[in-house]
Amino acid sequence: MRVPTEARLSIRESLRIFARLETHLLQGNKSPSFESLCHEKKSMIGHNEEKKQANLFSKRNIIIMNSPPFSCGFTMSCMLGLFLNHTQYASRSTVGYILDGPPIFQLVSNPNILLCSLRQLIAPVVCNEVRYDAMARAISKRASIKACAALKFDLLQADVSNYLPRVFFCSITWIIASGISSIDIMDHKFTLIKHSNERFQILQGYVNTPEVTSGFGLTDWYKMKHISHSNPAGFNLAVMETVFTKLEHFASDELFDAQIYEELFGVHIKGGDGMSYWPSFYHRELLDDNIIGCGERDLADNLELYMDEKKFT
Repeated sequence: MRVPTEARLSIRESLRIFARLETHLLQGNKSPSFESLCHEKKSMIGHNEEKKQANLFSKRNIIIMNSPPFSCGFTMSCMLGLFLNHTQYASRSTVGYILDGPPIFQLVSNPNILLCSLRQLIAPVVCNEVRYDAMARAISKRASIKACAALKFDLLQADVSNYLPRVFFCSITWIIASGISSIDIMDHKFTLIKHSNERFQILQGYVNTPEVTSGFGLTDWYKMKHISHSNPAGFNLAVMETVFTKLEHFASDELFDAQIYEELFGVHIKGGDGMSYWPSFYHRELLDDNIIGCGERDLADNLELYMDEKKFT
């Protein structure tokens, strides 16, 4: 049997550190949120040594950083940072750039971005917006169903333990077009971890919206006890299959289902039920090739040092 790669062992170690931090956060102690801690520790990485030391000893050795507001992308970026070294996220922290490469490759891997970008240029010349939107919706739907099926296969197949855990970064996008010059793009990002063939976990935050006035972070997601897949301990294969049945709606349906969205993510989109949109589902897996310098987990290691200093268990 093939032994785990160095990259897979590094991913396991990052998740071990994350699980330790989760335990502390769930104890209800008055400590910064997961996102605030990641932002603070990430801000200290990548400086030259003199600047780092100056930061460490300023304000009585306390680093005070203004953390960005909660959002799904912010939480996902924090999760991604746990697995990387600082050279990867110092200047390009987006999931798309690290996992897909430069923007041109992102356009190829996620056609919905390209379709939206070209709408104002092509639709008036080649056809009217109604025809263009019908074509774009069909292309988007086909790509999304394919992406969803690929993720479902990866999640539900029986993986050899040496290939686990597996980490997936997912995005649901709903594109609403009204008139040739008006197009709204909204999305929600979440992280899905396959710890074993029988244990899975979904991690997310949420941006400040009319539905969620202050947004929420990872710890708040864990507190949504009425949602079985928000359990920080994870959930089993049966729950994963139920979750996936709901996710498939956002890859194939052309009318937004606000109830299913709320069941998945704990947020009700006011006025969204039944709206016509381009369905879009997209995901990328954290592969061994994405781990540069195996074992160089600057952010995760800094979080562990922080926990050691605070004498966390």
